[in-house]
Parts: sequence; structure tokens; C-alpha cells
Amino acid sequence: HTEREWAYILSGAQYNILRKGGTERQKSSILNTYTTENVGSYVCAGCNTPLFTSTDKFSSGTGWPSFSTALQGVEEEDLDPIRATLDGKEVRCATCGGHLGDLF
Repeated sequence: HTEREWAYILSGAQYNILRKGGTERQKSSILNTYTTENVGSYVCAGCNTPLFTSTDKFSSGTGWPSFSTALQGVEEEDLDPIRATLDGKEVRCATCGGHLGDLF
């Protein structure tokens, strides 16, 4: 998709995070509302690629969703030199390239 198409397809918040690399406010993610009744896979909001399973979700105490492992739909990239110096990586959807968060 073009950036214009992404802006049409995604909500404003989704576009900011997935396409611009933004960060949602701490403790604001709908993924933090997980209960044992929400069993299954978490998919990319941009392309529906399966990214994580509910069995790999855990509470890290950071206020952001955390997963112990990822599915094949997730890739890690050293795109940002500041994150790289902190031993961090950007986590992206392997299918559409959408920003999913950061790994430290």
C-alpha cells in the first residue's frame, strides 16, 4: 500500500504506530486487557499476519504488552542507531513492515 492508502485503511492511532513508529501511552493498549478467555493469536492491524500467541503473553510490569516469543510473522531490525546502542531492536511485521514496538 501507499502511505495515503495506509492512512485511509488504519485509524489515526494505528497509522501513527504502524507506519510512523509511534508509541502508545503506557497502560493504554487493548492488548493489556488479556484474560484467560482471550485465547488465540494476536495479528497485525495492518495486514492480519499472525504475530504472537496468547500463551506467550506475559506481564512485564512495564505497562506495554509483552510476549516471550514471536511467530514467523515478526522480524527484528536494527534501524535506529540510538536503540542499537542500547542493545535494542525495532520489532516489525514481516509482511507489511508495520512497527510493532521495541525489544530491549
